[in-house]
Order: sequence, then structure tokens, then C-alpha cells
Amino acid sequence: MNPMQSAYFAKASGNRSKSDPIDARMLYSYHIMLKNKECLTPVLSNHVKRLSSYLKSYQLLIKTETAFQNHFQSTEREGSASKSLIKILKKGLENIQKEKDKILEEVISYIKVDLVLAESYQNLCSIPGVGPLTSINLLIHFLKFPTANRNQLTSLAGLDPAIKTSGTSLNKKPHISKRGNSLLRKTLYCAAISGVQCNPDLTKQYEHLQERKKPKKVALVAIMRQILLTAHALYMEKRYYEVREGKIQNISINNA
Repeated sequence: MNPMQSAYFAKASGNRSKSDPIDARMLYSYHIMLKNKECLTPVLSNHVKRLSSYLKSYQLLIKTETAFQNHFQSTEREGSASKSLIKILKKGLENIQKEKDKILEEVISYIKVDLVLAESYQNLCSIPGVGPLTSINLLIHFLKFPTANRNQLTSLAGLDPAIKTSGTSLNKKPHISKRGNSLLRKTLYCAAISGVQCNPDLTKQYEHLQERKKPKKVALVAIMRQILLTAHALYMEKRYYEVREGKIQNISINNA
């Protein structure tokens, strides 16, 4: 059961207090409204748990690095810090980068031990513009949701369109939902920027969207979605990426 959905159901039910009996009654009411197939407990493999634990630590280091960089830049601008303090902050940033590199190396080493994981990882890395971190995120995404279809994988990555046309939101432009794994979206964004430069297929598709006067952000989201679906096809078919020059695939850019 999605915790966010159950929380919204509790609010819609008018629950203002929170206790174990109230929660139990609310969850039971929510449960009987669902079909059996919609109330399944996901079973995560050991591979998913291990790889996810690595990436959670990596994501924590990214947040720490961002906070560190912001503090370092503000301290430098103010000009009030001593040379020794600036040196300490620079050393701290270097150490964080080293820890990130170590975690990435450990993840790749863990993947290479398993022949099936190693093959899938290499297939994902064969996509021009997709690096190790993006490939690892994609691999976890596909392992975590083995029976999901293309639309479900897109939604689970937070790349599905979200439309608001009620109340004061009438004039708001459609946007992506941004639910699911935020690190996956960040890595896909970097892969999209890199892919439109070094991947002939993605370059043609991006230029095609630009010719149709689509905003750059909308075009990049469409490329992110295309990378996700292409990677899933390679993962399922267990094959390397092949460049299809001259062919422009139809990309759904509505409400991107």
C-alpha cells in the first residue's frame, strides 16, 4: 500500500487525530475499497536491497556535498574566512568526492560478481550518454518492478504528465509528477543532456522536437523518457544498444 495514498485517504476521511486504533480502522476501510490485485505487498530481492542501500548512501553524500559547497561558496564570497579554514573546507569536499567514488566502485564490483546483473549492467552502459551511475539506477528500477509495463515504469520514475485544471490551477501548465526515485530522474537528466550530444538517435529526436517549437525542458524530458524505455527494452531483450541513424522515433511529448 502506498503510504502517500493512505495518508491522503485519512485526510479525506476527516481523521484529525492519530492513534493506533484510528490508523487500523482507516487502513481497513482503505483496504476493503481496493481490489485484491491492487493490495499486494511488493517482494524485494536481495540484489535490490543491497544495491538500494549503496545508492541511498550515495544520495546522502550528494546532499552533504551540496550543503558543503553552498557553505564554502558563501564563506568565500564574504571573505571573512581564514586561509586555513578555506583549506579545511576544500579538503572536506575532496573527501566527500572520494567517498562517492568508493561507493560507486563497490556497487560495480557487487554487480560484476553476478553474471546476470553484470550482463544487464553492460547492456545499459552501451547506450551512448548513459554512464555507470545512471545504469545502476536503471538496473535497480527494473529489478524492483519486474512486471511493470512501459507506462508504469514511466510513472514510477516520476516522468508521467500531471495535469491540474481545477480551482486556481486552471491556468497552470502540465508538468511531470516528479514522484518516485529523485536520483533516477537526476541521472536521467544528465544522461539526456549527454545523449543529445553524443548519441545520433537522441540528437535527431531532440532536433526534431526543437523544429516543432517545443521548449528545451519539454524536449529534454521527452529524451529522458526515451532513454528509460530504450534501457528497459535492452534489459528485457538482453542485448546491446544499436544506433539507428536516419530514423526518428515517435516520442510522446504531450504534457511533458
